Amino acid sequence: MQNGFQKIIDGIAWLQIAASPLFIGALIGIIVGITIDVSLGIVIGVIGLIIGIIWAVRVSKKEGTSNFMSHIIATPELDFKNSETVFTRDIICQVYAGDKSIQKIKLVLHEFLPDYEPLNLDYAAKIDDEDYVFGSESEMLSYFITTPNVIQTFYWNQAKNNPDRIMVGANITIDNKLIMSLTIDGTHETECLYLDKLKTLLQSEISVVSYIDPVYYESGKDFLNTYGLFKA
Repeated sequence: MQNGFQKIIDGIAWLQIAASPLFIGALIGIIVGITIDVSLGIVIGVIGLIIGIIWAVRVSKKEGTSNFMSHIIATPELDFKNSETVFTRDIICQVYAGDKSIQKIKLVLHEFLPDYEPLNLDYAAKIDDEDYVFGSESEMLSYFITTPNVIQTFYWNQAKNNPDRIMVGANITIDNKLIMSLTIDGTHETECLYLDKLKTLLQSEISVVSYIDPVYYESGKDFLNTYGLFKA
C-alpha cells in the first residue's frame, strides 16, 4: 500500500517537473503562432514538451521526482549574516549503518544530542502485546534490536543547546538493518558538515539527503541497492 502511494506521489511530481518547460514552450508557441507562423508555434510547443519529458526522466533517475519537488517547495529563508546563503528547514541526512545495534544508536545520540530527551515509555509496544509498557528506554530498544524482522523508527530531540534543531532518527528495517538519520535546519554548508560527520561516525559512505520527508525504502537491502551507488 505504502509503495503504491509513493508511486502516485512520484507520478504527480514527475508531471509537475515536466509541466514547467511545456508551459513555457506552449506560451511562446502561442505568441509565435499568432504573430509569425502557426506551424512554427506548434513546433516550439512540441519542443517544450520534449524538454519537459527529458528533464523529468533525468530527475527521476538521479534523485527521485518527489524528493526533488520537496526540495523545491521547502521553505527557504535568507540567513541574515549572508544574503546569498539559503537557509532550509527539515534537511534529512540518512546513512546506512549496517546491522542494527544499540551501540550504534547510542553512538549517534551521544555525538549529536548529548542531553537528548528520553523516549516516552509508551512510544512503542511489543509486536505480540500492544498493551505492554516497557520499563525503560533501554528495555524498549533492546526488544527491537534483539527481536528479528521487526520494523520500528525512533526519534529523539533535545530542547536546550540545540541551535540547529537536530533530531536523531533510528530506523530498524524488516531485514534487521539500521538506518540512522539527522534532521536539521541550516544551509547547504551545514547539511554537508552534518552528513560527513554522520558518515564518519558510522563508517559508511551509503547515504542520501532529502528535504521535508525521509526517502522511502522497503528494507535495508533496498536502501543499500538504491543509494549505495551514489556519493552524497
